[in-house]
Amino acid sequence: MFTTSLTLIGRLCEPADAEAWAHFVALYAPLLRAWVRPLCGQDADADDVIQEVLVVVVRRLPEFAHSRRMGAFRKWLKAVVTNKLGDYLRSDARRPVTSPGLILAQLADPSSELSREWERQHAQHLTHALLQRIQHEFEPATWEAFHRVTMLGEPTASVAAALGKTANAVMIARSRVLARLREELAAWEGDGDIS
Repeated sequence: MFTTSLTLIGRLCEPADAEAWAHFVALYAPLLRAWVRPLCGQDADADDVIQEVLVVVVRRLPEFAHSRRMGAFRKWLKAVVTNKLGDYLRSDARRPVTSPGLILAQLADPSSELSREWERQHAQHLTHALLQRIQHEFEPATWEAFHRVTMLGEPTASVAAALGKTANAVMIARSRVLARLREELAAWEGDGDIS
């Protein structure tokens, strides 16, 4: 499971660190949108909820006490999103299709289908972000071999034939990218810091 760097969290506690906040927003805004948009119904409403979430993060992050357990920041952020969604769903001006209580209960239950979907989206989103970060480090043929075998699930032999390489060369290319992804993940997580 991908996590949020404690180094980044520490930098975010300094509101003047514009670079850290830009990085956080670039990384998390699409994920927040994926979480919030289906429950809000309209882009403008989703944007309002996301803005409210970010306001709380700016204000409350310095008070966030990291438990040193995997997923602590993600769980804290999910609680912030759940609270802001609850405010949105309970507001008189809104007419939610589904009962707000049911949605909020599902969000609060880590074993619910909705919570599992959020966890899946989080892992997928951060995997994609880290892959984008490292793609430029590889030759196009190496990246294509990795992408086609790992991301698209194409058979190694088919990819090798299409790229004019041996199956072994394709597997080595895949292994190189995965090894670099693991390094990036370790750097992202920091010196054993897990959130």
